[in-house]
Amino acid sequence: MLIFTKNTALTGNVTVDAKSLQASLVGTSTTFVANVSNLDLIVINSDVPTRSQVKEILNVNTNSILTLESNTKIYGDGYINISTGSNVIIFTKNTSTINLITNDIILYEYLNNNVESMIVGGSGLTYTLNTESSFFTANSSFTNYIIYPYIDNVSYEIIRTYQN
Repeated sequence: MLIFTKNTALTGNVTVDAKSLQASLVGTSTTFVANVSNLDLIVINSDVPTRSQVKEILNVNTNSILTLESNTKIYGDGYINISTGSNVIIFTKNTSTINLITNDIILYEYLNNNVESMIVGGSGLTYTLNTESSFFTANSSFTNYIIYPYIDNVSYEIIRTYQN
């Protein structure tokens, strides 16, 4: 039987580059080597429930770097609507639960064209991007998109796993 306990002895914050090909996490004011083991779980953004993610720790690289099971990008569901010359996107499904914030990166694809933009504001289902759409038709629907969440100096918790 697996037993889980929270490790509250850790202090500091963590940073993740969600666009990196490697799923590595960097801690600040943190000593991972003494307090974290392979196969423990880490809750990133632990103080913001709508932005938190739970990942398994595959390797404790150094005092301040961990390798995670996968990176923190989020594959979206539903659609994004946008018009030619607009920098406003409207989500048509329950994507508002992602709780997008300024500096999140969104990558979307339509008719084999990839567009990458940064969120500069908004809430709920409507967000403003830092780039305008130049080649899409009015009310085009985009079915494929990825969110790269901005995770810089956020709180975390470790969940220690024990095999009993």
